[in-house]
Amino acid sequence: MPVDVERWVAAAVPWWIPRGVLLLGWAAALAIALGAEAGGCTVATPCDPDVSFAFAVVLLLAAPVLLLVGQPVAGCLAAAGFAVLDLLFDDVVAANVAFGAYGVVCFLVAVWIMRARAEQRHIAGGRLVGLSSPVSWGLSPVLVVLFAVLGALAFLSYDGASAEVDEHLRVASRMDAQVVAVQGVDVTLELPGGNRIMVDPLEQYAVGDRVPVLVDGPWVRLVAEPEDVTWRLTLGFALYLLVFLFLLRAWQRRALWGRPLPSVRLCVEAVGVHRILLRSPDGRPLALLRVDADVPVAPPPFTDAAHFGRVWRGEESPPPPPDLPEVTVAGELNHGGRVAVLVGDEILMSAVLRPVRGRFDRALPGTPVSAGSPVSLPVSVRSPARWEGLLLLALAVGLLIAVRSGVSGFVLLLGAQCLVGAWYRLRPLRLSHTALTVHAGLFVYHVPWTQLHGVRRDGRRLVLAFGPHGDLITVPDVPGLGGSLMWLRARGSIAGFRAPVSRSLGLVPLIVVLYLVTGLL
Repeated sequence: MPVDVERWVAAAVPWWIPRGVLLLGWAAALAIALGAEAGGCTVATPCDPDVSFAFAVVLLLAAPVLLLVGQPVAGCLAAAGFAVLDLLFDDVVAANVAFGAYGVVCFLVAVWIMRARAEQRHIAGGRLVGLSSPVSWGLSPVLVVLFAVLGALAFLSYDGASAEVDEHLRVASRMDAQVVAVQGVDVTLELPGGNRIMVDPLEQYAVGDRVPVLVDGPWVRLVAEPEDVTWRLTLGFALYLLVFLFLLRAWQRRALWGRPLPSVRLCVEAVGVHRILLRSPDGRPLALLRVDADVPVAPPPFTDAAHFGRVWRGEESPPPPPDLPEVTVAGELNHGGRVAVLVGDEILMSAVLRPVRGRFDRALPGTPVSAGSPVSLPVSVRSPARWEGLLLLALAVGLLIAVRSGVSGFVLLLGAQCLVGAWYRLRPLRLSHTALTVHAGLFVYHVPWTQLHGVRRDGRRLVLAFGPHGDLITVPDVPGLGGSLMWLRARGSIAGFRAPVSRSLGLVPLIVVLYLVTGLL
């Protein structure tokens, strides 16, 4: 019985909940907690090392990483675990409330995901099959052993470093030192005997300040900021967490062998480098797989770039849909489930089913645009959304000023997103005699007119196809722009100027880095 694709897809948790809502919730909870922190390190309330936080911070930082890499259940459980530890060991009420609420939401989402996956497996059904040969472990035992040994060394080094610090504290003398120089985060102290030493404290100090210190020969530490060696515990726990995740992944692969597995027959279609799309026999998209093995795929629908260009411009009818090869997919038939892909009895690979995001229909978007009237060159075409760009730019500047005034630095992440949005809305398309220059993502594309296959209008956007591989870029549908681009393409074809498409890294990364540095320094 074929899979009911609509029910199977509808049963899943939407991908944007773990990768969107929960990530924003994590950032919001962290911003609230940091904003509610008490005053800095003082002699009365020194910043003593916190062993419990050394372990908990691994779960805090692992949660968004696991959510991003397609491990939503593990990410949710890590967030819930950190919330429990925060409630037990943190005395900041605002942090307890923020992380407690976030942990409850993450736990509920984890339960939702597990129930949804069980429902997907029930809908998929499938015929039981057994694998004729074991699936590989999928990882190097040497790497696992190396991480385990490094984790053990990190824990052992903590014991030694902690004992050394205790010995210094036992014999150290307390005295007042004077700040004589401040260079960035480095502070130079002058001890009563005239000796000078450089430290990098957490707090800010001014020249002339007198600060209590503990001195044991060359060992000098601020009383308000005792030496903290708990980072070794953090490193060790993080390494063992990686070992656990590696072993869990290996167990999931090996669990496919030695027991009957539900299986379904699906069609495969290559949709990118190391990515294939699983379709139902009637052609509906089901799931994506990231692959590192050769999988039988249908031949490309177009013979070459020129053939694609003629179809894109509407000069020829689209080719008939190809006959997609079929494979057997066996294993956990749900999003996030590990499956084996088989042709006959041969196991081609093991991979994880991932949700389909974006359009994977075979129909070309929109309708072709015809050549318009001549245009004077060179010319810059600005987006109709430039007022949105100015608003986002103003918001980014406002958030920068707020951070400089004392608001939590995590607000800069939102400001950086606003700045990127403003950049893309304010940067114009540049049309020259020889090429089109357009910004897309992190890159700037320089497309000679002879490399532009054509333009199609799809709603309120224009879709441009260019280059030998038929790459696509969308731009706003500015009145007259599509016709001008097609006229310039025809003009360039007559002129015969031949050059390849070039791509260079744009200014977006540099602008974001400068923005963050300006806010944090």
